[in-house]
Amino acid sequence: MDFKDTETAEEKIARLEKQLEMSVGFLNSEKELKAFKRFCKKHVKCQLSAKVNGGKVPYVIFNGTGIGTCKKVVCQVCGEEKDITDISVW
Repeated sequence: MDFKDTETAEEKIARLEKQLEMSVGFLNSEKELKAFKRFCKKHVKCQLSAKVNGGKVPYVIFNGTGIGTCKKVVCQVCGEEKDITDISVW
């Protein structure tokens, strides 16, 4: 492969994999990604029980404001909601 920049193929792959990991909806920071993962881990029992009724998993609701986008993760099984917005990236 021929790259015109100084980034190696391995570095580019690692960078793109990291970006892809934050594409749950479009998370803006590691802090939001970690909060989303913590929420999912906390609701793993809900996800396991949901396999019987369609495999429901947590999802993210995006709410645009004049400054940035608020993000709230919701468990489809138990209904718990948590704001995971990282306002430091606004």
